[in-house]
Amino acid sequence: TLYENLSKKERLEKEIEIAKEIQSTLLPRKIPETRYLMFGGFMMPARGIGGDYYDYILSPNNKELFLCIGDVSGKGVAAGLVMATVRTILHSLVRVKDSPWEIINDINSYLHTSYKDALTPRFMSLILLRWSLDTNQIIVSGAGHGNFYIYRAKQNILEEIETGGVILGIT
Repeated sequence: TLYENLSKKERLEKEIEIAKEIQSTLLPRKIPETRYLMFGGFMMPARGIGGDYYDYILSPNNKELFLCIGDVSGKGVAAGLVMATVRTILHSLVRVKDSPWEIINDINSYLHTSYKDALTPRFMSLILLRWSLDTNQIIVSGAGHGNFYIYRAKQNILEEIETGGVILGIT
């Protein structure tokens, strides 16, 4: 009936709104302040919730800052849940591993194991940078997300950094 359809639609919209609110609390609320780099970021998903992700994670020793940009395949609540899970894993791994490659490898293993037999497999592209606050060195690992750019103010140039890698969750 019309009443049942409206009721279902209202419930679904409320669930999406709740999921959107949860997802927005998982994104960084504070942008790190450093003397070397300026950061900024925002996310506006197409359907209220999605799998787009970015983060700034300070290591426990306060000497490295991890920067992450990623995108889970698909849209909607399912992609948002995968994003939230990957975020949790990433925050945990940063506490015990220094290598962006090792962290990406562990996330890949999780996604592959968890979703290889799912009706809708989930994949994720990702860029993970580890920036040493002491030495101002950056180590980059990529997983199929594409390249990124660094503007170097002293030289007034825009440098393209190739990240490479394979999308996470495939093997």
